[in-house]
Amino acid sequence: KLNFGNGCRLALFVSLWDGNSIDIMASSSSSKPQFILRGHQGAVNCVSFSEVNKKQHILSGSGTGEIKLWDLESRRAQISFTAHSSSSILQTTHLDESRLLSQAKDGRVSIWDISRLDSQNRDEKDKKSSKNVPIFSLETGAYGFCRCSHLNVVEDKKGSGRTNITS
Repeated sequence: KLNFGNGCRLALFVSLWDGNSIDIMASSSSSKPQFILRGHQGAVNCVSFSEVNKKQHILSGSGTGEIKLWDLESRRAQISFTAHSSSSILQTTHLDESRLLSQAKDGRVSIWDISRLDSQNRDEKDKKSSKNVPIFSLETGAYGFCRCSHLNVVEDKKGSGRTNITS
């Protein structure tokens, strides 16, 4: 369930049936989408919901290797970049508020620092100087549609000895 301010919470579902668009459906509505996110050049293969700076987002990956970070309030892509050149994105997810993980059919799993990304939404003159490089990349040797998993382990900084594990 996502929070859209003023105490309004809504369960949203995603449909990827129409190629390069993302249909956002609400649990309380008819079969018509609440809104549609368009902008990928290729078919959308994966989406994940996330929260960054207390705002609701969707991360999406396409068959052209492109990743977009969508702001659900404005319904616009905040970040758009080619993460894996000409290779289908299998999954993309936030690791935390500043990093995201991507996996593609090129056999690589990469971690990206969101603050370092040069979005392809910028002016043409800015695009020429941009080069997006992951902060970590691992060659897996897996080139099919087998997704990897990630595990977050966060140590309690107050010294209580507690560990928070999510996947």
